[in-house]
Amino acid sequence: MWASVYEEDEEARGIWKKEIGLPDAKIREFGPEDNFCPRMRRKPARTAPVALLRIYVGETPGKGVEIWNSCSRVAVRPAGRGKLVPLAAENIDTAWALERTASVLQGVKSNFDIDTFREFRKN
Repeated sequence: MWASVYEEDEEARGIWKKEIGLPDAKIREFGPEDNFCPRMRRKPARTAPVALLRIYVGETPGKGVEIWNSCSRVAVRPAGRGKLVPLAAENIDTAWALERTASVLQGVKSNFDIDTFREFRKN
């Protein structure tokens, strides 16, 4: 397992390192070009939440299967502007990929190869 954090988020890095015990080699820092929730990148998006962390499973940090993410909505980037603007009310949007987690735990290469989908393919 490895994790990504926003490049300026020392608190998140510290939690992964000190509280979770993840070594530095398994913590990757991503900047704003790689660390905004993809669904918000589409035009005419006016805001984009900063994704503070993602959890991946795979041997090599930077490659693998993303099984969970947490997008912190503490700031927005208005369309056409490069500067982040703080929000009046902060919140967290989180997502866990059940099928991806099942594929990792079951040792199969595709979500469609997990046990629940294999049953559907038989019929």
